Order: sequence, then structure tokens, then C-alpha cells
Amino acid sequence: MKKTKIWAHRGFSYIAPENTMEAFELAAAQKADGIELDIHLTADNNLAVFHDDELTRITKTHGLIEECTMDYLKTLDASYIHSKYRGAKIPTLEEVFDFMKGNDLMLNIELKEEHESNSKFTQRVAELVKEFKLQDRVMYSSFNHYTLMNLKKILPHAKIGILYHAGLIEPWHYAKKLGAECIHPSWRFGMMKDGIKEAQKEGLEVNLWTVDDEEVMKRLFAEGIDGLITNRPDLAIKTREEIQK
Repeated sequence: MKKTKIWAHRGFSYIAPENTMEAFELAAAQKADGIELDIHLTADNNLAVFHDDELTRITKTHGLIEECTMDYLKTLDASYIHSKYRGAKIPTLEEVFDFMKGNDLMLNIELKEEHESNSKFTQRVAELVKEFKLQDRVMYSSFNHYTLMNLKKILPHAKIGILYHAGLIEPWHYAKKLGAECIHPSWRFGMMKDGIKEAQKEGLEVNLWTVDDEEVMKRLFAEGIDGLITNRPDLAIKTREEIQK
């Protein structure tokens, strides 16, 4: 059986502030196969690594990230949930790409675009991936499938995964119609009975999110999913070794 890839969700976010360099460094130390992170386009056309549209939950300040400059975002403390890491900053995507020079991690970039698709967003992503020569180490996911299609126009060979949280019927047909290589369903009910095997038969990778429960991990590893996205890469790696020997 091919081993399931372990994707550290927003880094090792179980113990470090999500989407920070501290969390990414810890994920690398745990020997995760890859890191999943989120990006937004800022007011000054930079790419900030951050999950929410609004700043409050993470920084305890107010405002929309897309209305802020990167210089302003760098003044904020992104460690509110994990005070041990006080002073952690919101990274730029360039900082993460620099970090990847020192390891062999893969990267799953979630494109956060909740409203109208902005061509500047996907264009900037494509420029940076080419600049850092990381085309073969990055895949892209989004709940906004229009955004993924826009990216495919700029990067025809980009590996994309459609995110969804619904009990879709035969989602592999929809994914293939879009030219996607992967599907990224919620583990709770995104894949119905035999859905994982059916999707794989159709040539699609199945990467499930976000799984932190050991018993669920065991079941999914036994089913042979391609990727598991988790806040607990330490637990996932240990459990994978038990099931996929």
C-alpha cells in the first residue's frame, strides 16, 4: 500500500500559532510530508499567509486583511491563541518559499477568495511560484473553484484540488470536468461509501481535511487515502506507521 501523505494543517497548529513560521518549522521537524496554508491578497498586492478574512480571532485587532498593507500586518501579533509564542508574525508567501529552500516539504496553498475572483491574486501567486522555481512542489486548493480555474489559465500544469464540505454525488466527475487532479472533501461526510476508491479509480487523489482523531486516522489510513490534512502531524505520523507498515 502506498503511504498516505501527512499535510500539517496551517503548520503544526495544535501547539503553535496557525499559519506562522513557528508552526511551519515545527511541522518540518515532525517530518510531515507537506504543509497546508492559506493566503490572501493584501491591499498593496502582497500575499499574506493567514486564514480568516477578518483579523480579530488571531490578532485581537479589527479589520479585513484585504484592506491592510503587508507593512501594517507585520506590526500585529499572530500568537493570541498560543501565548507561548508571543510576537509571532503573519508571514508573506515569499518567506514560506524561502523556508522551503532548506527542506523537501510539499506545499498545499489554499487560495482564500470568498467573493469575486481577482486576476491580480492568481497572477501574483503564479509569478512567485515561478520565481522560486517551486512548480513541482506546490498544489493549490480552494472553495472558490472559479479561482482555481483562473489559476489553471496562467499555470496550465498546476495541480489543483477542489475543496468542498458537502455530500456530493460522484464528485470525481465534476473534478475531472474542471481539470482537477485532486479532491479535498471534509472527512465528516464529504466522501460516502466507496467514494475514496471510486475517485482513485478515476485517477484522482483524495486528500481529506481536517482529521485530528486517532481512530478516524486509523480508518482512513486503512482505506488508503492519498493525503490526510491534520493539526496533529505528530499523531498522524505515528498512527500511519502502525497501519501502513
